[in-house]
Amino acid sequence: GISFHSPAFRQAVIAVPLALSLFMLAGLLYLFRLPVELRANWVFRIHEPGNGPSFLAGVESFVLCWGVIPVSLLTLPIELSLLGLRSGLEAALLSLLASLVLMELLLFRFDRIPFTSSYFPGRDPVIVTVLKYSLAAAVYVGALSSLIRLVLERPGSILLFFILLVAAWARARSARLASRRIVRLEFEELAEPAVQLLGIDRD
Repeated sequence: GISFHSPAFRQAVIAVPLALSLFMLAGLLYLFRLPVELRANWVFRIHEPGNGPSFLAGVESFVLCWGVIPVSLLTLPIELSLLGLRSGLEAALLSLLASLVLMELLLFRFDRIPFTSSYFPGRDPVIVTVLKYSLAAAVYVGALSSLIRLVLERPGSILLFFILLVAAWARARSARLASRRIVRLEFEELAEPAVQLLGIDRD
């Protein structure tokens, strides 16, 4: 009793690459926080001055090549076969741009070398973590897939939505690269202090 041409089915197909990219990117960045090679961070500590942006650029390249692009390529045949050639290509392109925007947002506060910094688990309560991921999934997967489906039904708005996603990606990327110039890499993840100090030191 399920029609392949129903709005709900089309939205479900569009939501597949969005959901996979969300969990893939979030999962990669979580794995990067684990102290697998903690003793190796002395190499990066020594070479950090002036080289921090280059180290983080390697993280970006890995996430792009092994997180964003594989999801887009693996889900492309599904979208082409279930949505048609034109709609499938348009949905895949818009989903790819959305994944790029998500990647920039997730990497914005990522200031460490993978596997070489200490990890302090449980900084947020479990309920807070569940709520954050649930909200992210509802907005990024649910709302965005619905919006892409509506855009695909109105060919005149596809170009406008494409430009908006490109502009959002360019703005997020420029802001992230600008913040890298002053950020210091993190090698020790500690619990938040019970008392926040003003940071005023005696001369």
